[in-house]
Amino acid sequence: MTESKIRAAYRIALSGHLINPSVSVDIDDLAHTLYERRSHHYYRAFLVSHTSSGIDQGKLHFGQKASSKPRVGFIFTGQGAQWSQMGSNLIKTFPQARQLIEDLDQVLQKLPDPPSWSLLAELTQERDPAALRQPEFSKPLVTALQLAILEVVKDWGIHPEAVIGHSSGEIAATVASGLIMPDEAIKIAYYRGQATKTFQPKKPLGMLAVGIDVETAQSLEERLKSDGHFARLLLVDAAYHSDYMAPTGELYEKMILKNTTTSSSESTARMYSSVTGQILTKVPDTLYWKNNMVSPVRFTEAAKELLQDPRAGINFLIEIGPKNAPSGPIAQIRKSLSGAAADSRPGLDSIPGQRRRSLDNVAGQLFVLGGSVNLRKVNRTHETKDPSVIVDLPNYVWNHSQRYWHETQASRDWRFKKFIYHDLLGSKMNGTAWQPPIFQKTLRLGDMPWLRDHMMGNQIIFPGAGYCAMAVEAMYQVAMVTKWEEKEPARYQFRFRDIRFLRALVLEEDEPATYTLFLTPARGGFIRDWYEFRVCSTKQAVYIEHCAGLISVETDFKETPPSNDGLKPLELATPASMIYKAATMAKTESRSTVAMDPPPSTYGQSFYPVHPASIDACFYIGILAISKGDMPLPAEAIALASARFLGIGREDLHRDYGSDLSLYDPRDGSLILEMKGLTTRDIETSEEEGGKHLFTYPAWEADFLRETDKTARHLIDLIAHKNPTLTVLELNLNPKDTSSLWVQEETNPIRAAASRYNFVVSDPKTLVGAQALHSPHAPSAQFGLLDVTKTDAIVAGAKFDLIIVNASVLVDTTTRDRVLTIVSKSVEEGGIVHSTKTSRDSALPTVGFISLASSVNEASSKVLGHIVQSGWNIQKLADLSTITADQIVLVLDELILWVTSGAHFNVTNMNAAAINGFFRTIRAEEGARLVNLDVEHTTGDGTGAAIVSCLDVLRQPVTADQIESKFCHYPSDRKTEILDIHACETIISLGAERLGDMDSIHYHELTAEPLLLEDGYVEIEVHAAV
Repeated sequence: MTESKIRAAYRIALSGHLINPSVSVDIDDLAHTLYERRSHHYYRAFLVSHTSSGIDQGKLHFGQKASSKPRVGFIFTGQGAQWSQMGSNLIKTFPQARQLIEDLDQVLQKLPDPPSWSLLAELTQERDPAALRQPEFSKPLVTALQLAILEVVKDWGIHPEAVIGHSSGEIAATVASGLIMPDEAIKIAYYRGQATKTFQPKKPLGMLAVGIDVETAQSLEERLKSDGHFARLLLVDAAYHSDYMAPTGELYEKMILKNTTTSSSESTARMYSSVTGQILTKVPDTLYWKNNMVSPVRFTEAAKELLQDPRAGINFLIEIGPKNAPSGPIAQIRKSLSGAAADSRPGLDSIPGQRRRSLDNVAGQLFVLGGSVNLRKVNRTHETKDPSVIVDLPNYVWNHSQRYWHETQASRDWRFKKFIYHDLLGSKMNGTAWQPPIFQKTLRLGDMPWLRDHMMGNQIIFPGAGYCAMAVEAMYQVAMVTKWEEKEPARYQFRFRDIRFLRALVLEEDEPATYTLFLTPARGGFIRDWYEFRVCSTKQAVYIEHCAGLISVETDFKETPPSNDGLKPLELATPASMIYKAATMAKTESRSTVAMDPPPSTYGQSFYPVHPASIDACFYIGILAISKGDMPLPAEAIALASARFLGIGREDLHRDYGSDLSLYDPRDGSLILEMKGLTTRDIETSEEEGGKHLFTYPAWEADFLRETDKTARHLIDLIAHKNPTLTVLELNLNPKDTSSLWVQEETNPIRAAASRYNFVVSDPKTLVGAQALHSPHAPSAQFGLLDVTKTDAIVAGAKFDLIIVNASVLVDTTTRDRVLTIVSKSVEEGGIVHSTKTSRDSALPTVGFISLASSVNEASSKVLGHIVQSGWNIQKLADLSTITADQIVLVLDELILWVTSGAHFNVTNMNAAAINGFFRTIRAEEGARLVNLDVEHTTGDGTGAAIVSCLDVLRQPVTADQIESKFCHYPSDRKTEILDIHACETIISLGAERLGDMDSIHYHELTAEPLLLEDGYVEIEVHAAV
């Protein structure tokens, strides 16, 4: 709908409503409702009317609000435009105008020579036009009328930014600018007429900007009009602004000097003087008003200055006077201007004194342009009642052909999401394009509790299958928007390439994780239609990349069904309950059934082509094929996996193998998921980290808790093997004996790991010799002197895991007992005190006392009695003989020690060995503390002691710095050999256990047998290389 049609439609709607016989609308209520209770829009209109019976569509004025607030300028006319009853309508309509005229009459009546007439009567009553031409009437009447109009527009809130007056119009202009007050202005105008009346010329004169006689003025007027110029003969009887007025000017100056006072006042608007042609910067004095009468009028110069002055910026002119006399000259002046002033071309509205409509038009024009005008006062009547609101007026007619709605892309994306929020991917960031898109998600574990099952050590790790699921959903959304035009094809598949899991994303219970997926077109022509995805999280304003790879979506592809052997039912499958349901495997191949149902969750889950939990199960099955069965693992699908050597690295290491896996629907054999080249790396979790020696190697020894008849030195080696980082204190009570049972001339790597060693003797001379003897072999040893008279600990503030007391038969019993009392205060809880006694004839020490269980009793009650004596309370809660095979025994929150007999060595009970694999699976899946002890005889010599030892181990808390120890049968006393690489008959290879770790590089033996030379290969022996 065009603008003109909208105007016509609203005029018809409003006029039709008002002329409806059933509608009665008061004009004041209508004006009040339209101005006060309707929004003031950009397009506006006004109508001057005195009745609500209908709307004269020809008198409805439309317009547009100006870009800036209009700046108003006032133009005041001079003498010559007066006419009879020119103030009647104004004074009758506006009470404030009548009040002002009455006030001005009182001012004139207080003069020494007051007039015999009144302003109110001369402005409202009919008079002869010839009488109004007399100066004594025309001057004060025109000025009074202008001041009354000025009072009205001031009450309406219309204030000028600049003013200008023509000839005597400057009197009212100075009032509008704030330079003088109205009572002073009416005096100046009154004495102007009195001075002119006193000096009347003998020959009648006219005026046309310059002083000439009447006949000449009339002839000039006709000639100017015939040439197309503006000219008007003013209704005056004096040649103002000419030399004829010199005597009158002198008298005028004396009169106003005698009867008026000039007070300083601050200007509220710029006044452009028609006497000087410039801005009037001070209050005009008597000389100024004399020049205003006598000097030529420089109205053109002053008007140009007003229109061109950027400080004033006048763009709306209002003419105030009896008639619009200056409208013609103003139009010519604007036409003569060039530049910005000519382009602005401010409008000119006149306010003749006889019509209320002219004032209303000026107010309406200002309202349309957005100027300052109070239409409430403009529409105010004499009635005192408040106007009412009309509620049934027609609504505005709107043009909806052009949209003015402006909205950011981010807001539009938020309001019109194409896809629902995804559990793992989140949604596309608002304001980003779909080519390439950026997705962001804030993940809370409480929203997806199944993620808590993916743990490494004690940390919850975001699964790698989750990254793949995110990339699939992102690729699907991009394809729907950019390729498929939001119409999903009947069949499609996703393809991945070069997926890399770079860094684990650790999830915290109380802290949400925020990550971002970037999906950008891959570079290079050979990978067209492929996209590169990267998943990153932000930590301390730094992006951390967790996963990267390539992905594409295809609609044209062929499916390759598996062989019949691949889909046949599993044979001799191993049941599981974690991720997969059952599995069978060969050396490097495995087959398994995988659950496709999503894991249970409190909330509804997003759609996945294949749930991340199922993808994760496929990862485990692929790892199962790589590990060759060394690792026990947990609607259905069948997964086929096989492992192959990658050709780089060592064939005896799992990390150098890749796994290929296919997942099929057993119902129709359709391919669901296919992976190729899955490789793994070992990761150490925080629970397994602890203080380890820089260089370690396996060393096998028997458990020293078993009975032994070895020498004291060998027994000490066994103690050090059990606890490599123990603290040791050795006491030698033999005078002049500097020997040590701990320090040996040959370096013993087992004892070298001790964290502390103190050697204490009882004789000062012996101390010096012992320090010189043992310091080279034990650089970190601390030497001290024993004071048997003290009762405190031997070493202040220190306790030891092993204390060795070496005393000969020469040491008396009293000293020995006193030393043992001191030793008891220095031994750590659970520590060992080893005491030896040396004879006179033998330098070999023998065992003094170490209490080990060695009693033998055939009855099992003796074994239980030994356990009770060790501080354990035994309660029999159930009789195993009463438990049948179909019953289930639940063990809740307990530490379990399972004792078997004849299941490991000299096997006599084969079925008892099944508990080993069962416990190993539970420990791998649940992390429970389960200990299995196999004894050779149920009533053997060390059975009770072994049970107590295992119970002690089971009761001890697991610490992060505990060194892991495993005890198993080692049938050989084989020792590590140091060999020359070049002298070895077998093949030696240099390899790295961990890629990128220089400390993991070492030599290893590939095979003890020579390798066969395959067909097509030659053997090269290198003798020299550059």
